[in-house]
Amino acid sequence: LDRMERLADELDMPSVRPNQRTYNVALSVIANSASSVPSSLDEYYESISNKTEEAAAMKGENATSTTASSARRAFNPLHPGRAAESILSRMLSSGLRPNAYTFASVLNTYQRIPNGKLDAAMAADAVIRGMESLHLHGRIDDAPDVFHYTMACACWSRSGEAGVAGERCSEILRHMMERDAAGHDRVRPNIRTFNAVIDSHAYNGRVGDAEDMLMSMVDSYESSAARSMDGIEDEELPVRPDSFSFNTVIQQWARTRTPEGGRRAEAVLNRMLRFMND
Repeated sequence: LDRMERLADELDMPSVRPNQRTYNVALSVIANSASSVPSSLDEYYESISNKTEEAAAMKGENATSTTASSARRAFNPLHPGRAAESILSRMLSSGLRPNAYTFASVLNTYQRIPNGKLDAAMAADAVIRGMESLHLHGRIDDAPDVFHYTMACACWSRSGEAGVAGERCSEILRHMMERDAAGHDRVRPNIRTFNAVIDSHAYNGRVGDAEDMLMSMVDSYESSAARSMDGIEDEELPVRPDSFSFNTVIQQWARTRTPEGGRRAEAVLNRMLRFMND
């Protein structure tokens, strides 16, 4: 990107200057590489250790891994996400208008970071709020849609924050419903959104809350189906739970390794079989 900017200035060739597509491609590359950063770093740290050992052997000294350890401690696991946000800021400062794909790439980067946890979730949350603000003030054309909000929930689900993750995802879900009711386009929660919220509860120590949400979805869908049989069609059909919705809760109850967890897992399985058969 820097090279393209310099060429555009030096050769007076505006056509060489990075455009929206150029920045989006760069963001896509960063997102795709985010999940491979740890393995790449392991090779890097190993090379540092090998060089340290070789140098120590030549001097007849004992090798230490201080340099490699310091480098590993200094690395920020959020670096790919920060790099993506830097490109986003660069687009805005250059007068370009990031689109929905641009923000999705930034969120995808945070979602792919293996060790970001809470920091990655909070950063993704901030990206969503920033996107809403930019759209409100007319600096971008696309407001966050269901895809963006669901990715933020997925980041929270991976945060490992018991209680906080599920609560925040539930807040995002309610916010989406409010925006949908207010007439915003493409923001109605879908099954992926609900599954991300269930996941955020189940995998962060609140399986009971995940089950409650699942059963609420089941009851809403069955009530709607019953009304339809009576000739009363709902204006908006409730989201239908799928096998992932049930399996998430079943697996997490089973992993408690307690008699109560086993009974709850079996009960959810039986409810799943009745629901699918009906």
